[in-house]
Amino acid sequence: MFKKKRQLNKCSYGCGCHISQSLSIADKLRESINGKHGELAGLFTYMFQHFISKDEKLKDALLEIAEDEMEHIEELSHLLVSMGEMPYFIDGNRDFYTTKWVNYENEPRLFLEQNIEAEKRAIKDYMDIIESIHDKKIIEVLLSIINDEKEHIEIFERLLATVSGNKIN
Repeated sequence: MFKKKRQLNKCSYGCGCHISQSLSIADKLRESINGKHGELAGLFTYMFQHFISKDEKLKDALLEIAEDEMEHIEELSHLLVSMGEMPYFIDGNRDFYTTKWVNYENEPRLFLEQNIEAEKRAIKDYMDIIESIHDKKIIEVLLSIINDEKEHIEIFERLLATVSGNKIN
């Protein structure tokens, strides 16, 4: 039902993941939700970091950002439904979502740096989608999500300036 494979190429980030040459808009949106670098990976990563963090300011910020990621999943899923698509938890290549994409780094300084890079990548990925479409409704939703991702970067940068590099056991 879901396993319709396409021609795969390695992505341009050098991370080892693969992307399809000819993803539909729906598949690109699914990838944004469920892919290796999608909103679900962000949600679960930030929740893990929230659970292990001892600093209340850091815990609170991670929880708020995780809630934003959940809202992004909802917005993207509603777009899929409005397109007549099902918001299955599969990525753009029709692979089921896996929690192996969660970042389990436990050093706050390092995971905050990685979170900043993940948010920057999300912005680039959304901009790539915007540049490939003309649907004003989708563009509006993606621009709103991009604004949230920019805010997340600012929050992570402020937190990074305040944390020590100690691992959480």
